[in-house]
Amino acid sequence: MIRALILLLAALFAGAAAAQTSSQQPHTNIEIFAESRAPAAGEPLNIGFELTPRNGWHTYWVNPGDAGAATRVAWTLPSGTPPPPPLAYPVPERLVVSGLMNYVYSHPNVLMTSVTPPAGLPKGAAYTVTAKVEWLVCSLEQCVPESAVVTLPLTIGNGTSDDGDGFRIAAAKAALPKPVTWAAKWAARDKRFVLAVPFGTPERVTAAYFYPAADGAIDYAAPQTVTIAGDRLRIETAAAANPAGTISGVLRVERTGDDHALGFAITAQPGDVPAAGLPLAAKRVTPTAAPAGLLPILFAAILGGV
Repeated sequence: MIRALILLLAALFAGAAAAQTSSQQPHTNIEIFAESRAPAAGEPLNIGFELTPRNGWHTYWVNPGDAGAATRVAWTLPSGTPPPPPLAYPVPERLVVSGLMNYVYSHPNVLMTSVTPPAGLPKGAAYTVTAKVEWLVCSLEQCVPESAVVTLPLTIGNGTSDDGDGFRIAAAKAALPKPVTWAAKWAARDKRFVLAVPFGTPERVTAAYFYPAADGAIDYAAPQTVTIAGDRLRIETAAAANPAGTISGVLRVERTGDDHALGFAITAQPGDVPAAGLPLAAKRVTPTAAPAGLLPILFAAILGGV
């Protein structure tokens, strides 16, 4: 219900800015960019939309959780261009507001897709990509629907990657969840949802979280308990009313030895799941030496206590 009201407000009050490559809205900056300014005819061209919310504000993942709204794009493309694939989102963050779990981005984030110029276009032909983008941006106190029209002027060429934007596209692709074909299983009974995911090095995992791609699987705000059951990560939480069928989503994993979290796009089928297993590996914390000037103070405090 909350999400439906937000989408209705977005449709009623969102206004588009004038067409340009980037647009600064009151709470968000948006920019469209491509892997190459000279795409090859007949070849897919990677395109990114970078959304940068103001400090203290956030935008939303494809499944926003208990409240929020996903980003939407309406395209204006040259004749003969097929519809682009749905937007691909990086691994989100979690934010609880008033007991509601939100899947968000509080930092710059790039949503990706691709466009394919028609195969018959000659080199040197102008090829312009225009997109009307609508999104919801929120702080802890309020939500504001925003939108902009961004345009990317291109020229048909040989598809050579640009140095700057080509690197940005590569970084954005690396931030996307990695598609995997692991034989994940899920089961739900007694109002509990259990997901079991085969994982190559479960003993190195220090934290994990499952983001379902759609409603109907879990209670978003409920805590998730992760254990190691043999060669599988076992995630248990409160179930939604009636989970059913194939359940897809993103598994976020932190491991010892990695300097950043990993994201995996998984698909789980109903099936048998193991009982709760062993605790996760403890996170390694490097001891921090006390500042030299603080040691005499601590020593004096200890003596005073004695």
